[in-house]
Amino acid sequence: MIGALTELGEEDPRRTALLLQGIVNAATTAIEAGDDHAAVTDRAVRMAVTAITGAAAGR
Repeated sequence: MIGALTELGEEDPRRTALLLQGIVNAATTAIEAGDDHAAVTDRAVRMAVTAITGAAAGR
C-alpha cells in the first residue's frame, strides 16, 4: 500500500497507510458487531477514496 500511495504522490505514505488501516479496522469491527456488510463496505471505500483523492467517490 505504501508503494501505491507513493506513486499517487502522497506526501506521507506511511502515515496515510496507517490511517487507512484504521478505516479497515473500524469497518471490520462494525461488520463483526452485526452491521450491514454492504453499507459498511460502501462507506469505508468512499471514506478511503476521499481521504486519498480529496474528492468523494461516485459523486
